[in-house]
Amino acid sequence: MIAARLGLASRGAPVPTYVASGPAFGPGSFVEFVGTAADSACTRENAYRLTVGDSPARVAVAAARAPRAPVRTAVVTAVLRFGKKREYAFSSPTPDPWFDTRMMVTTAPGEWAFAFDLPDLAGDGAGTLTIDLFGGIALPAAPDHHVEVLLNGAKVGDARFDGLSAHRAVIPVPPGGLRATGNRLVLRLPADLGTPFDIVHLQGYAVTCRHTVRAAGDAADFTGAAPSFHVPGFTSGGIVAYREAGGRLARLAGVRARAAAGGGWVAEVPGARGEARYLVAGAEAISTPRLVAARRPASLLDGPGQYLVISHPDFIEALAPLLAARAAQGLGVKVADVRDVYAAYSSGIVDPKAIRDYIAAAARSLGTEYVLLVGGDTYDYLGYTGTGARSFIPSLYAATDEIVRFAPVDPAFADLDRDGVPDLAIGRLPVRSREEVDAVVAKTLAYESGAARSAVLVADRSQAGEAPWNLKVSEEVAARLGPGWRRERIYLDETPLATARELLLSAIRGGAALVTFVGHSGPSSWSQDPVLSLADVGTLTNADRPTVVAQWACWNTYFVSPLSDSIGVALLVSPCGGAAAVLGTTSLASDTAQRTLASLFARELSSPNARLGTAVLAAKRALAFERPGATSVQLGWTLLGDPTLVVGP
Repeated sequence: MIAARLGLASRGAPVPTYVASGPAFGPGSFVEFVGTAADSACTRENAYRLTVGDSPARVAVAAARAPRAPVRTAVVTAVLRFGKKREYAFSSPTPDPWFDTRMMVTTAPGEWAFAFDLPDLAGDGAGTLTIDLFGGIALPAAPDHHVEVLLNGAKVGDARFDGLSAHRAVIPVPPGGLRATGNRLVLRLPADLGTPFDIVHLQGYAVTCRHTVRAAGDAADFTGAAPSFHVPGFTSGGIVAYREAGGRLARLAGVRARAAAGGGWVAEVPGARGEARYLVAGAEAISTPRLVAARRPASLLDGPGQYLVISHPDFIEALAPLLAARAAQGLGVKVADVRDVYAAYSSGIVDPKAIRDYIAAAARSLGTEYVLLVGGDTYDYLGYTGTGARSFIPSLYAATDEIVRFAPVDPAFADLDRDGVPDLAIGRLPVRSREEVDAVVAKTLAYESGAARSAVLVADRSQAGEAPWNLKVSEEVAARLGPGWRRERIYLDETPLATARELLLSAIRGGAALVTFVGHSGPSSWSQDPVLSLADVGTLTNADRPTVVAQWACWNTYFVSPLSDSIGVALLVSPCGGAAAVLGTTSLASDTAQRTLASLFARELSSPNARLGTAVLAAKRALAFERPGATSVQLGWTLLGDPTLVVGP
């Protein structure tokens, strides 16, 4: 192989490389480049494509220059960041939903302390403290958040801001305010705003100060201007350095390493007149990429594609019975391995936008009408919670109202014109194992071979002083279902809770074809005094006669929690019983819009041999005319199940 023709690219753009080789690439040769993490929220693992071609990009090599002055330890102004990603806030008004600490007080003050060290602090101990906060509640008072900032026992700042908003406090620290060790930051909520409580989240904080450059983890990344830099802390003498200035990258020749008197190694790095960024790495910090053969997928845009299935590879084989059944019904079936989608649309990087782009291309080229995503998901893509939760098919996230800023919104994959209304019927099987795929496929096929359609309508108890809206909406649904459905009503305004629970569970076990719920709910239950709970799902034994569940309530199809399943997910993936499909919201949702959608959806189910996804899509299109801008329902109301499932009588 001719070394001069070796090139590297990332997302289709050339990456400058340094190639150490003779005319032919062989033993002892290597390709070196400065890598960066992926910018996808789902992964930090970037993908680079090694190719053989003409005129590949090469990194410049800067000639060595002897320093004109004695080499001294480099001192630069550095930004040192602190804080961990401990918790997740779907309401975060920032681009990152992860934060370090939730702080809440009621009528008494509270304070939270954070310790940090600056072992390489230089200068007089002055600097800047930057604290990133966001509000956790919006109250009538303005402002409704107050945070006092103390550093090493002295009050240095005072932050006041309002509502569910982000706030960055930038606080100058006077000389002597910072220490090399034992710094103590205290955030105090004084509870002095006259409000019932105050909630503030600390996302993280940073200290800007003069800092002696030292290797950490056998690497140093710093910005400065000097003829040369003296960087201690390396574990060996094999040190490589790059300089980045004016958008150009250069590999530095003449980097020297010498053993330090107290152990370790010191790098002497040639500098420059102007300010530049320096990347210096010892042997322990130089990574060897994982090499895999480039995927050469068959065309994703050939063949039939009316019914497009995008699946994680672990589950494709198990889908065979479902795909055969749909083909027998006359649907043109296209199955895409999600890895091929990434290869074609995001250069091999895990990114939900690649899935969205492929779906749009399939709609144009294949006439796609139905989309099924096969694979579960978790918002903990980088493992912050330590639960081991895994993402098989990542989600798009969007704000669905003023509170929920990070809701998983599968309908957005099918919103081809980005107007907030889906244009294709879409569903997801949030499965995490072959066993769960087998269970869902079996229940899907069993449902369509079931007997005559019967509907069970459940309405939550009316709140004090509130009109019986839940009952009224259930009656509208009952009326719209049409003559092909038998109806059973379970209304908590009229039926004691224990009786209602018994009736509902009995109806599901008995093979009710449709169960609807209107009212208040959370991820794990229906109603405040649960008429149906996660624990109940495990008692269901109707796998041969599964139901379809439609919920007009909040949070019940949330499928990205790494901590537990929602009731919607549990109903779908349970192997012993439950549902062949579940509909509901992945966030909070507007009561008014949901009530309208309930009636519209029920009307669509009255059509003979109605497919579930078609009914959802038609109802949402009608909702767009009756109540424009109902994002919480248009994007949040989600189908967990197969959109081609036949539901109508």
